[in-house]
Amino acid sequence: MINEKYEFSRQPRFLSEMPRGELEIPNPPNAYDKPEISWFALLAPPAVMLVISMLLAMTSHSMYMLLSISMTVMTLIVSLTSAASQIKKYKRKKKEREQKYLQFIADSRSELQLAREQQIKAMNEMNPDPIACLQRIQELDNRLWERTTSSPDFLSLRLGVGSVPAALRINYTKQAIIMETDPLLMEPQRLALEFDRVHGVPVSINLLASEICGIAGEEDKAFEVVTQMLLQLVTHHGNDDVRVVILASEEGLEKWDWIKHLPHLWSDGYGVRFLLCGKAIAHAVFGELNEVFKEREMKKLGGISLPHYVFVIEEPSLLEEEPINKYLYNKCASLGISSVYMAKNQAYLPMNCKQVILVQGKTGELADRETGEKTTFNPDTVNRQQLIESVRKLAPLRIKNSGGNFSLPTSLTLLDMLQAKKTWEINLLSRWNMNKPYQGMSVPIGAKAGGTLFHLDMHETGHGPHGLVAGTTGWGKVSCFRALLFLWPLTTIHMMSYLF
Repeated sequence: MINEKYEFSRQPRFLSEMPRGELEIPNPPNAYDKPEISWFALLAPPAVMLVISMLLAMTSHSMYMLLSISMTVMTLIVSLTSAASQIKKYKRKKKEREQKYLQFIADSRSELQLAREQQIKAMNEMNPDPIACLQRIQELDNRLWERTTSSPDFLSLRLGVGSVPAALRINYTKQAIIMETDPLLMEPQRLALEFDRVHGVPVSINLLASEICGIAGEEDKAFEVVTQMLLQLVTHHGNDDVRVVILASEEGLEKWDWIKHLPHLWSDGYGVRFLLCGKAIAHAVFGELNEVFKEREMKKLGGISLPHYVFVIEEPSLLEEEPINKYLYNKCASLGISSVYMAKNQAYLPMNCKQVILVQGKTGELADRETGEKTTFNPDTVNRQQLIESVRKLAPLRIKNSGGNFSLPTSLTLLDMLQAKKTWEINLLSRWNMNKPYQGMSVPIGAKAGGTLFHLDMHETGHGPHGLVAGTTGWGKVSCFRALLFLWPLTTIHMMSYLF
């Protein structure tokens, strides 16, 4: 019986709002055409006419020459005024175009800045640093084990701090060749480059999406990264959703002491601990787990199989000649399996690793081998003494089953089927006297969601006297018949009242 003070009730999770989608940045409006003014064609004719008129006026002293001079001067003034007006109008429209578009760019920059701040806040809340994780564990905070399979960040584990792509993407038309010297044409590209990535935020790896990942680097540095990942895992995921299986080397077994008491490292009945060291122990556990995965493979159920097993493989030699290695060296996230391999050099990692974490000095690099994308980050560090003291709080903790749990039970005992706690509570005479075979032959053969017993009635008024039990090898056809043969005399009629 679990002590109530060690029962932990998982709370509903409220995710911080993360900016999504795209922001459309259109190109600037077409530039206005600059007025083409030929100053020679504009000024030369009236200027020549003016000079000729003045020369003639000086010789003839005619009033008509004076009138001609006046008209020529007026024509020159009008031409200059018209040209100046066109230039002024062009400059005004050009300035107005630049002001309006630059104001739009400024407004878009403000929107992107708000989205960046919102993303930084949301990512830090969703992926807290190691100190915050240890604090949650020590205080048994209600945000402990808050992630479930419905969470978008299920099995997403923080590695450190770096830069990630912006959640709000900028969509704009790239200028392949710029023929004009228009400064506004480059504004969308400058804005996109400025807000392409968000710096100083958590960098994470999703074990559900990567399925198989590798960690390469110096032994101590690689172990620090694995420790940080496991701390994130046991802080955010309950042991009913995620289990951890560690394949440790004999010489490095002591460094895993901090995790050995965590509930995530134990089987359902806490009879087997998944801290494996040595071929003999590993072989026995691999056999049991292989049967679990084979059953999942045969059923091929949709969605995520639970619990999800995360294998941390420090000593891959333990997998040699083991049937389970076909699940660990191939992508099997649909069966509830993720693998994390450790090696001193990436050349020793399995070729099926989708993502590889390289640790060199004080920096790390997360590389996606399929897309070629690389993300540099500064790995988080964990104080080992604080880690050991904090995780001890989780050792006795058990998840409290909700009264509204309507999942199928994993197994049923005979006493469960007969709704009794002890064998002497089964009163056969009373059962035989109460049941009337001619009215019904109902017998429990299983349980529905929520634990309600399911009865099979072979009477003609029930399910009928004829039936078919179908299923592939190993699915329980013989067990079903055995249950029927054993439960009929215990629940309906005396065994001497029917023949086979």
